[in-house]
Amino acid sequence: MKEYVFREGNDKKSIDNRKEMGKSSGIKIGQDTVSAMLVVAKVSAQSLPDALALKTAALYDDFEDVIGREVDQGFKFRYDGKVWKTIQPKMIIQSIYPPGVGTESLYAVINETNAGTISDPIPAQANMEYEYGKYYSENGVIYLCKHGGLTDEQAEAMYGQKITLQFTPSQLIGQYFEIAL
Repeated sequence: MKEYVFREGNDKKSIDNRKEMGKSSGIKIGQDTVSAMLVVAKVSAQSLPDALALKTAALYDDFEDVIGREVDQGFKFRYDGKVWKTIQPKMIIQSIYPPGVGTESLYAVINETNAGTISDPIPAQANMEYEYGKYYSENGVIYLCKHGGLTDEQAEAMYGQKITLQFTPSQLIGQYFEIAL
């Protein structure tokens, strides 16, 4: 059985030879324990805020591995090199509905790497969660996410609220976006 030794200042060292284990100092943990720790880490990762989810992307299962699973709103997984989360309150992940065009009501891509300021806008794309009051860029144009048809005071009261949209800002000018630059 493969065991791991954890030492202060080191990551992990695999030990296959029991004689070598006797020579090492540190905490010895069996493969079953490491597997259990990974399960706990994966379950716990589901409750991480989006910004941390991107930093711990390796903890999330790939889309192919969650097919058939019933999940709650906000369930996170990886697909096509990105971290995604579910939008629906409860749903079953189906192979015929991967994230992308046509599934905007099911999933949103997580992007927390840009500040959403006018100097650091978030790259916009269809099928993503937008936040009122933040700036987004699309094809070199910067847009402010601001609900149309409201007074400035009413619109600013919505800042911080989030909405998932299946269209890009250029397609929703006057409804959800205004051109900032």
